[in-house]
Order: sequence, then C-alpha cells, then structure tokens
Amino acid sequence: MSVSDPANFREGAVEDKMSRQVGGGPQTTFNNTGGIQINGLGIGSFNGFDQWTYAAKDVLTKVHGAHNLKMGGEFTRLLSVDAPFWADRPSYTFNNIWDFLNDAPITENAQFDPATGIPSAQRKDLRNNIIGLFVQDNYKVKPNLTITVGLRWEYFGPPHNAQPGYDSNVYFGAFASPTPNGNPFLPNTPMVGAIQGATFIQKNSNLWNKDTNNFGPRVGFNWATKGGNLSVAGINVSRTIACNDSSVSVSGVSNTVVITGHCASLSVSGVQNKVTVQAADSIQASGFNNEITYLAGSPHIDQSGQGNAIQKG
Repeated sequence: MSVSDPANFREGAVEDKMSRQVGGGPQTTFNNTGGIQINGLGIGSFNGFDQWTYAAKDVLTKVHGAHNLKMGGEFTRLLSVDAPFWADRPSYTFNNIWDFLNDAPITENAQFDPATGIPSAQRKDLRNNIIGLFVQDNYKVKPNLTITVGLRWEYFGPPHNAQPGYDSNVYFGAFASPTPNGNPFLPNTPMVGAIQGATFIQKNSNLWNKDTNNFGPRVGFNWATKGGNLSVAGINVSRTIACNDSSVSVSGVSNTVVITGHCASLSVSGVQNKVTVQAADSIQASGFNNEITYLAGSPHIDQSGQGNAIQKG
C-alpha cells in the first residue's frame, strides 16, 4: 500500500481475503492523536435472523354412553437462521493517522471459520420440535354431575443445527475440591472444581439431553345443584354446558367454558379462565386475568379483581 492511495486499504493476505468475502472495506477506528480526533471509517452491517414455524394439530371426539372422549395432538416445527453479518467484517484500530497510512494497526478483529480460516458470519440453522398429545374423558355420572379426567404430554425438543460441526456446549466437571495451582487466592469451593474440570464439546445433534417426562393431569367437575345452579371448576378443563335460566359459577385455573342458552347470572373467579356465554342477565368477574365474552343481550356487569375482561363478541 502506498501513502498516496489510502482509500484502497486492501494490503495483505488477510485484508484482501476479507474484502473478497465480505464485499466491502473494513471498519477502522483511531485513538486520539493530539488535538486531532477521527471517529472512524467504514460502514456498519446488520444482523440477519429469520424464523419459520410449521404447525399441525387434530382432535378426535367419541361419544360412548355416558362418556365423551376426546384425544388429539399437535406438532410444531421451528426453523430459524441466525447470521450476524457484522461479525465477519474486519475491524482495525490504529494509534494515529500515520500508522493508518503505513498500514500498521495495533489490533485486528474479525470472526473466522476455524476449519477454513475464511471470514464467516458462522450462520446457524437451528431446528427444534414441539409435540403435545392429550386424552380426556367427560363422564356424566348423574344428570347433574359430570366428572372430567385427562392427561397431557408435552415435549420441547432441544435445538440442533442443520449443519454438522457447528453446535457446541460447555459441560462442567464434578463438584469437588479444586486442584491447587499455586494461586493462594483460589477459592476452595466445589464450583471452582467443577469449572476446572469443564470441557468444551462439539455436538452434531442436540445441545442437551431430551426431557420426555412432561406429563400434566387434568381433573375437574361440573355440578348442577337444585334450583338450577351450575358450577364448573378445576385446572385446564374444557367444557360445554347448557344453561336454561340457571345461575352459573366458573372457578379454577385456565379453564375454557362455553355456555349455550340464557343464564340468569354468570360468576367467574379464579385465574386465567376463558368463558363464552350465549346470554346472561348479569355477569360478575373477580380473580385475575379472566376473559368473558357474551354473544347477545345487555347484561349488568360487576367487575373486580385484576386483569379481567368482559366484552361482547
């Protein structure tokens, strides 16, 4: 490189290779030189991240006598691309403008492919799967009593790279007393021993072990007392009930209830319940983050608690 041509800063094998691969000049910064300050040269880049989600699900319903059986599942495939394009652009730091003109940087930074030595953004094509399966039985024990039992299994697959040799992770050693290394200030704790025994392992599959023990039970009941009162409670229960000028009470956690017909009153409490009612003379909401939708009429609304929503659908 000559002093008369500082704009063509492509001297040397590394710099020339960077320019060909990245398609532009490097970013350059300068330390302060006397009363002259130059902030830097070069154009920044951006980070590329794209994600695709593919999902499919189906539910089968079978009515047999007093039993209403439901079973189904869903499958989600996540694909993401992470390519930090800025990482493979070289960055140089010079003490002053004269070192720049003489092609004498004090630091040179860039990201390289360790297998080839070529500047690379190290694009990561991550893949992982999410699976959910469930079975549920709504058993009508009596005309005014329905018992709901069910079981759900979920699987959150660990991410892996579509290209082999790109995944790696740090695995700690045994939690034991550290090995003395001559440092009098070395803490004598098992965590230090685990760090000393840590290994950096390249993985061509999952970054961690799969967890296939994610089971969640569902238990609930629907009880219609004398006088036309209906009650729904439980955890993660999905129910459809008919209301014939009755008073309905919904409680529990994360239940989904659809009410057909006209209700004298509807009371919803608990946490994160979602209720849809055809019509009601009055609607009362308490608890936290419950969502109530009425389809017809102009009910009297009494709302308390936090995060509850009552709306017309």
